Amino acid sequence: MAANVYAVAIAGGAGTRFWPLSRRHKPKPLLQFGSQRASLLAATFARVRTWLAPEHWWMVVGHEHAEACAAELPELPAAHMLVEPARRNTAPAIALAAYALQQHLAPRVVQGLGTSTEPICVKNSILAGCKFSVAFVRAYLLDSYS
Repeated sequence: MAANVYAVAIAGGAGTRFWPLSRRHKPKPLLQFGSQRASLLAATFARVRTWLAPEHWWMVVGHEHAEACAAELPELPAAHMLVEPARRNTAPAIALAAYALQQHLAPRVVQGLGTSTEPICVKNSILAGCKFSVAFVRAYLLDSYS
């Protein structure tokens, strides 16, 4: 497990991109695709689980989806769910996550940001890419990557 590495997923949305499957009350991260029995959000953290323990997981979500997202990830610490008061798009969500990690943890943490909406079948490649990215970030003293 990586000591100062944290995974941050951005979940939620307006529910318009995958219409009619996704709706305002059920955005893309909460959908299941194909034979996948888990939502895209749950599948995202299932990939991360082999590398980072749940106490290293964070999520940014809009207030209208917080309850549903919390139900998808019961092992996510409640304090690690950052609820946006209003939907403002990706960049403010990333800024909120960066600020929260700096305030709650330490000034020098490595945060990996990603959406929770990509169904990825080659999880070993994704984890290898994440581990390489963390090594690069540490070598060049950067604070985050996405």
